[in-house]
Amino acid sequence: MLELIKPGTNFDFVGKNKFFVSLSAILVVISLVFLFSMGLNFGIDFSGGTEVHLKFDRAVPVDQIRGIVEKSGYTKANILSIGDEQKEYVIRVAEFASIKDSDAQRIKELVIGKYGSEKIKKFKFSGEAGDKFEIKFSEETDVSSLKQFLISNGVDCIDIKREGKTTEFQYLVILAGISKKIQEAIEKEISGIKVEIIGVDAVGPQVGKDLRTSGLLAAIYSLIAITIYVAFRFDFRFAPGAFISLLHDGIITLGVIALLRFEFDMTGLAAIMTLLGYSINDTIVVYDRVRENLVKHKTKTHPEIINISVNDMLGRSIITSLTVLIVAGVLLFYGGHTLRTFSFVMFFGVIIGTYSSIYIAAPISLYVEGIINSYRMKALKK
Repeated sequence: MLELIKPGTNFDFVGKNKFFVSLSAILVVISLVFLFSMGLNFGIDFSGGTEVHLKFDRAVPVDQIRGIVEKSGYTKANILSIGDEQKEYVIRVAEFASIKDSDAQRIKELVIGKYGSEKIKKFKFSGEAGDKFEIKFSEETDVSSLKQFLISNGVDCIDIKREGKTTEFQYLVILAGISKKIQEAIEKEISGIKVEIIGVDAVGPQVGKDLRTSGLLAAIYSLIAITIYVAFRFDFRFAPGAFISLLHDGIITLGVIALLRFEFDMTGLAAIMTLLGYSINDTIVVYDRVRENLVKHKTKTHPEIINISVNDMLGRSIITSLTVLIVAGVLLFYGGHTLRTFSFVMFFGVIIGTYSSIYIAAPISLYVEGIINSYRMKALKK
């Protein structure tokens, strides 16, 4: 069996804890500076707007795409090339809908004019929801007839879907929208090119804000739950170390994401939560060995117990981390744009998580033990 760390190895981790704790404190401060000064590059899930994924049949320079998009009225567009062939782009704009309230009112009047106000129970349009609106009729309505009517009156309708309960006559009318306008603008400016819409995602500003709040709360609740679990599962002396090490991992990873300007969306949040779960798993393995060695080596001091425990689990931690690093590395280089943030968080996070389990979580339990002993000595003197 392959053994990276030979039995009997005794690295003095505790002896170097002041240096590494100081180093971690500096890295956390730097990461916080990046987070507050630069901020995260929020994706469509958190910032709101429309993201259009386009694929061309031949290479087109990114500057040419940017010029066409800005000419179409989207002056603050974020354009990302996928791959090296310049045939595939993700275009993100701040707008949520291409039609305005006045356009929606005109469409509403057209529908009422055809079907009568007594048959229209609801007509709902919100720019934050994108280029679509809801119509609720009092009776069954022919979808193809409604679509043809809208198109014949200049409404660029691409689809109508039945929604709601089977007893309700509610329909979602989807218009061509921003994606179609960008596609048409590119095909018009570049002669003979074929543009395929791979995907479209639209999120309103309020929805994006709610998702950011929910994501933050999810992370906070996870940290609290993990801390409570460690306190009850092992000893309350171990809980502060687990909490601080997880906070350490999350802040430094987010700081690097902010520095590198990687897009942070729901996938990135999922990666952070996965990272926290992986990191606490490694920490708990070390804590479990510390607890076993406290019983096994009663004559040894607490620092010696921590050194023995970390050395015992060092080989296991390295091998486990390497297996995750290999997979995360492959995803990072070959997973494409969609998985880039997730794979980077896992790749970098596994390294920082393994480091924190050794140099943050374990030493902090030693500090907590020292504080407890200090209070005990004071109590005995009284």
